[in-house]
Amino acid sequence: MSTIQYAAGDGDGKNCSICGMALTAEQLGQAICGSKQCHDRMIEESGKAILARKREKHDRVAAETFLAAGTEVAAAKDTLSAAAVTWMLPGQNEPLEPLPDDRLARFREHLDVCAEFAFREPAPAPEADLTQREKYETGEDALVTAACSTCQGRCCRDRGGDTALLLPTDLARYRQRNPGVTREQVIEAYLSHLPATSTRDGCVYQAVTGCSLPREMRQDICNSYYCDPLRWLRAEITATSGSEAVLVAAHKGAPQRVATISADGSRKITADMAGTAE
Repeated sequence: MSTIQYAAGDGDGKNCSICGMALTAEQLGQAICGSKQCHDRMIEESGKAILARKREKHDRVAAETFLAAGTEVAAAKDTLSAAAVTWMLPGQNEPLEPLPDDRLARFREHLDVCAEFAFREPAPAPEADLTQREKYETGEDALVTAACSTCQGRCCRDRGGDTALLLPTDLARYRQRNPGVTREQVIEAYLSHLPATSTRDGCVYQAVTGCSLPREMRQDICNSYYCDPLRWLRAEITATSGSEAVLVAAHKGAPQRVATISADGSRKITADMAGTAE
């Protein structure tokens, strides 16, 4: 089987910009030919370009944020080694409050719908083999824990809402792990983990200590998702072989909190400009 050799096109609209092959009359102006390989490569390259622009914007805003929090960042750096990474993360500052009755009612209704499907026969099949799932259930490393707690769960605040992103397959998985459990017991199990107070308008499980729902009961994405700034931070720490960092949580470029991660993995809030640090 032949392998496509990718090369830059001539840029005149007459050749595929991926493989350089001459375009047909129908393909003129489309930049690429009709091959699946070139289409997939274009999607891949477009994704890389979008991510590069996001990273460029992040770094530009981060530089401005570090200047705005210059005194606090400098003080935090003084407590760590010179090799410590300084990094900007997203942040949210919504207050904690008891879950309002209307939100609790909507969450109960969502659980009831999920349970209805989870207890149909045949039930929606969760993973027959839980190996892949379980690798995300063993807990996070110290860096991720410190970063997310400094951010205070911006992604959870924006996405979790009154459903916690739960699906019927999540309740079916609970059945898989707890044979003989009833529909009512599954619903009660999920309700039992609601915190006394949660983030206003955030995820119903978004407590002061983070997610109050055990990792094995969460939706997949809640265990495996890393925002772009966190992924970039992990890569930066790995590239520099470091273990210390100054984290600046910011909202729309405005610094909210400054925290340090020490070599032993411990985190310390060193400045709280928003007055909402836990």
